[in-house]
Amino acid sequence: AVVMIYEAIDHLNFAQGEMAMFSTFVAWQLMQWGIPYWGAFLLSAWPARERALRVGVLPQASRLAFPLSALHVVLLGRTPHLRGRETAHDLDLALAALRRAGAGHLAERCYLDLSGGERQRVQFARVLAQVGDAHSGQPRYALLDEPTAGLDPPQQHALLALARELADEGLGVLVTLHDLDLAARYATRAALLHGGRLIAEGTPREVLNSARVRDVYGVEAHASADPITGAWTVRCGPLSSDPLPLPAGHS
Repeated sequence: AVVMIYEAIDHLNFAQGEMAMFSTFVAWQLMQWGIPYWGAFLLSAWPARERALRVGVLPQASRLAFPLSALHVVLLGRTPHLRGRETAHDLDLALAALRRAGAGHLAERCYLDLSGGERQRVQFARVLAQVGDAHSGQPRYALLDEPTAGLDPPQQHALLALARELADEGLGVLVTLHDLDLAARYATRAALLHGGRLIAEGTPREVLNSARVRDVYGVEAHASADPITGAWTVRCGPLSSDPLPLPAGHS
């Protein structure tokens, strides 16, 4: 898998070092495993509400058995912020999160009636409602585990482009992906994981080069800059005696 690291430069003080965002992802895993530290902070010293105010998580699969509307699912992300019932501000943030996630038209739909891709966009909006309020003044993080699962290609690109925008606005965003091309196109930094080990970390251009992808995954790979956008791209195919054809304009 590839961990995509969107750097929020102004918020690296939450954990020290250039691997700060990756450390945050590891800390989430440590919480699942019962290990008590988050960087220099003792997790047991953090009330659950404080963690929830700073860290929103989008798992690969979100299970919900209640016939809530999509809007009410997104409002669940406001739970750690509440001092009673939801306010008009919470409702405005939830609706804005739905619109930004491309799911504004789903607000009144029953969540259980939505397709897998629609549910994923609603859950992403929930994370935005939870940690997307830039006025909090605290470092905030969104941890997205395979967020493009169930999405059509245009929606995959839209979601990851939005994640990049959020990072530019100051939100620390970490994404795990198996799609190397999406990771290469949208990450500011990437960490390549294989067999439980960190293989490489750096910019997508440094990490996802043709030789490394071929060695790690055993596939034919061609990594290069997109001639139009300049984004780093990775094309993969089965190993064969004939190399993958190069795109037009490459030699």
